Amino acid sequence: MDFSNMSEGHVDGEESMVFHYNREERIKNAPQSVQDYYAGKLGAFKPGLFRALVSTKGNRFIFMTLVICFLLVIFVGIFGPKKNVDVLAGVRLDLSVFVYADFGDNVYVDLKLDPPAKKMLANYEREIPVKVTFSAVNAEGQIAQNVTVVDKYNGKELFDARAKRLSEIREEKKRNKHAAVKGGDFFKSVKTSFADYDIVSVNAEVEINGEVKTVSSPVKNLTSLIR
Repeated sequence: MDFSNMSEGHVDGEESMVFHYNREERIKNAPQSVQDYYAGKLGAFKPGLFRALVSTKGNRFIFMTLVICFLLVIFVGIFGPKKNVDVLAGVRLDLSVFVYADFGDNVYVDLKLDPPAKKMLANYEREIPVKVTFSAVNAEGQIAQNVTVVDKYNGKELFDARAKRLSEIREEKKRNKHAAVKGGDFFKSVKTSFADYDIVSVNAEVEINGEVKTVSSPVKNLTSLIR
């Protein structure tokens, strides 16, 4: 049976209903963005990466969390505690370990002891011994070699020399605020070296005035850092 010519939507004996569709009439009260869409004035939406990250409340929350975590990592990396730096009996310790091809295959170790803090200066009125035990650590985490160095540390002399230089700098700046001045190096340096037996880091156990602390540093390739 052919149903193609059969009319629907009305009661028998009555005229069928006629539906008229006019798009312009239907959307004339719609928002302008809807009218533009039907008029073909809007292109496909192509959000950028940042817009996609902040497109919803959930995305914005995740994005801000990632930003905060990233900033915390940077802050801790720059201002956080470092294994190669510490303070012992008012003296700042700074350990550096490096290899340099021009100097041969040895690993060179340099421990710097800064002038003491002003509040601790009374403990350094005279020259005192400082004992440093350097331990070379290999790739397996084992101590490959130990070297003990006993030296003298004159904290008051370093403190006075630095204070004098800072005073001179202030006077130079008063005369010429644009003058380039050098601060100078005021520290005691205790050095040693190890033959390179696959050493990856060095620990330094430092003893001053009966107090002991250990600092450590990985071996850095000075050649690659310079390049």
